Amino acid sequence: MLVSFEKQKLAAAALMLSPYIPMLFMGEEYGEDVPFFFFISHHDKNNIKAVQEGRRNEFANYGLKEGEDFPDPYDENTFKRCTLQWHKRKEGKYKVMLDWMKALIQLRRTNSVLRNFDKDNIQVSNINQDGLIVIRQDDQGKDFLVCCFNFSDKELTYILPPYKESWHKILDSKEKQWMTDETAHPLPADVKGGETVQLQPCSAAVYSSL
Repeated sequence: MLVSFEKQKLAAAALMLSPYIPMLFMGEEYGEDVPFFFFISHHDKNNIKAVQEGRRNEFANYGLKEGEDFPDPYDENTFKRCTLQWHKRKEGKYKVMLDWMKALIQLRRTNSVLRNFDKDNIQVSNINQDGLIVIRQDDQGKDFLVCCFNFSDKELTYILPPYKESWHKILDSKEKQWMTDETAHPLPADVKGGETVQLQPCSAAVYSSL
């Protein structure tokens, strides 16, 4: 709810393409945007009162409007407001996010380079503090992946490694199938080693060595 859809896709790619075990919170796989409030089901009246007062004190400086109150943790409606709306995953931007997440998971599960967690086979560099390049390779040093992340709101220039003759794009968050409101601006599908690409704002892309 705090960031754009493009930034959500970018964050998902950064998580799923990292050399660590990713963990998804419920509903994160399709971009669920219902709130997740703190709620309780205590039976002891003193405990209930203590929690309510504690939450009220915690929210005292949150700038609530006059007459507005914090979500009562003991109110059943507070819990109901947090219930996942599963129908969302079949429609609109939520379906796009779910399909994007599935593509990332499938790539992670099937690509031999992404299944290599040896830290000696991972190189990381940044682009002007605005972007991140993660180069991963298999344990034989034959196959490479270049994962490009642009976290800024401007285009970034990146030169694909020259030690491989050519690179083939296997994932791009700016392709039409992953877009909702914005116009698609995909990167070129095939690029020679040493050539430049323009990474689009708030985007993620992966190139594989050929």
